[in-house]
Amino acid sequence: EEEYFMSDVDRSKRSLLKFGGYAAMLSYYVGAGGISVFTKPAFSGVLKEFTADEGKTILMVGRTMFPHDQIDDGYYMNMVETVDNTCAANTAALRHARDTINSLNKDAGGSFADAVESSREAILANYESSDFFKMVYGSTINSIYGNKEIWKLFGYEGSSVEHGGYVKRGFDNINWIPES
Repeated sequence: EEEYFMSDVDRSKRSLLKFGGYAAMLSYYVGAGGISVFTKPAFSGVLKEFTADEGKTILMVGRTMFPHDQIDDGYYMNMVETVDNTCAANTAALRHARDTINSLNKDAGGSFADAVESSREAILANYESSDFFKMVYGSTINSIYGNKEIWKLFGYEGSSVEHGGYVKRGFDNINWIPES
């Protein structure tokens, strides 16, 4: 099961093992000629309002809406944390989110999070006009596509304005189009 949904005891054991791995990796990079930049998802690992199962469902809603296999769940968990914070500040939103999560699980015949992707897509299509869908949709867009660390994975170089625009940055280097 994902690290975000472990008990505190399991998490502390895993953290100890991971620390040893990180220490070894850090010594390798420092010894190999300098410190490398390490990026890590910012999720704190703690949800205020949602249970671990509810968090996992929200995670899979976001992953189903915007499926990117190359992106770590930790980046999606930033979206879950945003939804959790929104619902912590608004009891009506929390109640609606929980009702929707329960409905998603019911529609999946058990656990929405554990359903196959095609089933999740079909189920979510029925919720597109819901406030919960819109909240997760907006939070996922901001968490994934607004994160500069992820831009590299998509090949997006960022804004071009401060570099003179795209015209002078090789925007027309499209070698996949056959020459006429």
